[in-house]
Amino acid sequence: NHPWLLGNELYPVLYDYACLRSRLISYLYTYAYLAHKTGIPIIRPMVLEFPEDPKTINLVTQYFLGSELLVTAFTNKVYLPKGKWFDYWTGKIFTGSKEYKYVIPENRGGGLFVRANSIIPLGPVLEYVGQKSEQGISLQIFIESDNKAEFSLYEDDGISFNYEKGDYSLFSIKAVYIKGQIKIEFPKELKIQDILIQTEKEPNEILINNKNISSFIWLDKEKKIIIDEVF
Repeated sequence: NHPWLLGNELYPVLYDYACLRSRLISYLYTYAYLAHKTGIPIIRPMVLEFPEDPKTINLVTQYFLGSELLVTAFTNKVYLPKGKWFDYWTGKIFTGSKEYKYVIPENRGGGLFVRANSIIPLGPVLEYVGQKSEQGISLQIFIESDNKAEFSLYEDDGISFNYEKGDYSLFSIKAVYIKGQIKIEFPKELKIQDILIQTEKEPNEILINNKNISSFIWLDKEKKIIIDEVF
């Protein structure tokens, strides 16, 4: 309740997580809608996402937040199921079906991993939910070569029960990485503030809604593409 009393060591940690939580509201709101429609909760035990993997049955120090984010706490051991995983804090790529002794970055409470071929929509940092902002959505795309990712972003007025009458929107966001080309598509009604792509190999070409993007920045060490452009 009084984060400013935590001291110089803990306050920055709480502040960073509060900002991340604020930015994830659109992501969490989408999964609240899916929980309403399907009964599958926002916070999910590992076995719910990987029921065929017996090693996920008794994991109590890690869980899924939605289907894309894997969270760990109270341990430096993490089990990553089958597939590729991106360390959200560092960008490092891990291969699954393996347990790792994870080095938790300074000023972080635990690990945060993104399932490969995922899209995470991030909103602006707000002081409270519903605060007006001119900023659009930032897209974080985590994709492998010869693969694709998709996310259906849910929005309604955030106030009324009109969604029960069908007054809501689902915005389909897609990314495909084939033959050295990354192609990203989203509805024109969705304001995109900027795009960050995590991938193992620099693409030859990026198309956004069929428009060639030549001004992207590739950071080889971080395996990261930055597109700092409003769409």
